[in-house]
Amino acid sequence: MTQYDTEAIPLVVYDPTRLETNATLYVDDVLVDTWSNIDRTTHYWYYTPNLEGTHLLRIDSGTASLLITVVVEELELEGVQEIGGYDLKLKASDFTSNAALQAYTIDGSNNIAKQLIFSENFDWTNGGLKTEFDENNNIRQYICVKAGSTLTIPYQLFANDIKSTGADVKIIFKAVNCSNYDTSIVDCMTSQEVYNSETQ
Repeated sequence: MTQYDTEAIPLVVYDPTRLETNATLYVDDVLVDTWSNIDRTTHYWYYTPNLEGTHLLRIDSGTASLLITVVVEELELEGVQEIGGYDLKLKASDFTSNAALQAYTIDGSNNIAKQLIFSENFDWTNGGLKTEFDENNNIRQYICVKAGSTLTIPYQLFANDIKSTGADVKIIFKAVNCSNYDTSIVDCMTSQEVYNSETQ
């Protein structure tokens, strides 16, 4: 695979003594994720390598381990994605469950005021973390916000004057099955203004 690509690794973690079990995920012996109370259906580890070279992925569950060797080729571009250095990075493939999404804080703290805000009517059955296949038949994960519900990211984009300091903002979204083309799907709010992106 190529540096910065995301690979969906299908996994079934089975404990014959329990309906649900736990698993821990490691990259080069560094713990990167913990799966709790997962059932016997297929789950996906979305692996995005930042560094080229050969890497060892390991999945542990109880006394069992699975080792996967991945060879990552360097992305040959003049400018490449930075490793870290983000004020905020919210990427669906970084989450393993809706519970992890709900517990996420934008600054990595345990401060509930920094958690994502989901509307009371948020549809966790048809919305939340979902998967689909892209045009190359690769599986990818996304955060689905159904019509009538909202997801608020408590991050002050304009806390500093970006005209003087500069800022890079990237939001990738898709709107489907639209019945009202004047509906706002993304709002960026300051204390005095609202900047929005409509479905068209």
